[in-house]
Amino acid sequence: MPERRFLLSLSRAPYGHLDGQEGLDLALVLAAFGQNVTVALLDDGVYHLTRGQDSSALGLKPYTRQLPALGDFDIRELIVDRAALQARGLSASQLQAVTHEDDDFNEHDSLLLLEGAALAEKLATFDIHFGF
Repeated sequence: MPERRFLLSLSRAPYGHLDGQEGLDLALVLAAFGQNVTVALLDDGVYHLTRGQDSSALGLKPYTRQLPALGDFDIRELIVDRAALQARGLSASQLQAVTHEDDDFNEHDSLLLLEGAALAEKLATFDIHFGF
C-alpha cells in the first residue's frame, strides 16, 4: 500500500480559538506514528510563524513556539503562502526559522514559500487534507 501524504493547513490567526493548536497537535500525532505530514500556513494562518509573539496578555500558552520543532518530528516541509504574507504586510524575514535534518544529519530549511498556481499545484499533491 503506497504511503499516504497528509496536509494540515492552518488558515486562521493563531489566537481566539483552538484551531491552530488542534491542527498542530494532529500534525505531531500523525508524524509520531510515522506518517508523511506537511503543514501549510494560508491566509491569516501565516501569523502562526511570525517572530516575537506574546500570548501572555491573553492568558494563553504560546503554542506557536512549537512550530520550529516540527523538523524534530520529521515534518520536513512547512508551506507558506507568499501572497498571504505580502497581503498582510509581512515578509519571510519576519518568520521564525524552521529546519529539519536529512538522513545524514545535515540541516535544511523547511520553509517553502509559494503562491498562485505553484501553491495550488503543490496543495493538490496530497492524499488527505485537514483544514484548521
